Amino acid sequence: MSICYDRRADDDLIEALAPGGWAHSLVQFGRSGHFALDLQLRGFATKPKKTWATLYVGLTKVVDLVHLHGKGFRLDAHPSYRTSAHGWRSSWERWHAVDQLHEEWDAVDLYLERVIPTIGKRFLKEGSVQAAVSGFANEHMIVIDREAAVTYANQPEKTRVTSRLERPLLDAVKKLGSSVPKHLGGECDALALGQDGTLLTIEIKPRSATSTIRWSPLQVRHYANLFSTWFHCAAERDPDPVDVINGMVQQRARLGLIRKVTRPIISMPPRVQPMIAIGRGYSDAAIRGLQDVQERLASAGFNDPPLRVASATLWGELKDLAI
Repeated sequence: MSICYDRRADDDLIEALAPGGWAHSLVQFGRSGHFALDLQLRGFATKPKKTWATLYVGLTKVVDLVHLHGKGFRLDAHPSYRTSAHGWRSSWERWHAVDQLHEEWDAVDLYLERVIPTIGKRFLKEGSVQAAVSGFANEHMIVIDREAAVTYANQPEKTRVTSRLERPLLDAVKKLGSSVPKHLGGECDALALGQDGTLLTIEIKPRSATSTIRWSPLQVRHYANLFSTWFHCAAERDPDPVDVINGMVQQRARLGLIRKVTRPIISMPPRVQPMIAIGRGYSDAAIRGLQDVQERLASAGFNDPPLRVASATLWGELKDLAI
């Protein structure tokens, strides 16, 4: 079995983003606390030569700083924002040496200052809570990734692994009616590391998402199972999952994206716990539906480690709920 996950950036990209680096303003945007901004490191475990940093406004990507070994750096963004009206330059989309793009960086900052305030509220419905949870300096955990997903050697393996993991969960809730999901997704809203070393797979829901809040225990348990499988099947391979998680923490700390003095390291043996964070103001009906699904999962033996549920403020503070 070959399941991979690795969001560590290469050294050249980290150097550009670190304090004193020519692209450090992306970190400053990401940690500013304004406009639901958030900076995340990106890459493919199976393609280690290409890594990038994405600046989000909520769920919207406003710029990618991409590095490819042997090519250099380039910028990318959604076509909606790559416009001259926003100050975008098409030349940024070509590969540049460090000194070339460094000279352009004031113009990149100006582009970001123009485009960020234009992101409409419909793109911030869920993203504002997600960005807040990612950036909040919580004393109990640090978020190390958003939209986290394991990858597979090929599609047949993906089908086999996901089917094996999701089928028992779906069977446990099948008596709840025709609205039961047919399949469970593979992209976790946030991945965090608790101060006790527990890896947290987090599903983030806006308060208005009553129907999907109901099924969130099912989805987030599946994420926890996927990452647990990654730990167990990758234990004898390179890269070591423990090194990946601890390395991601170290990189975020170097950039200044983690503000805590003490940084957690993953527990041994690794423990993966599902968690749901719901924007405040949710309905009683949403919580009742969530409780019903969770009770059926627990009765079927799917509550180890136990599910955590918390309310989330727009500044990212989490408060555990008794479910």
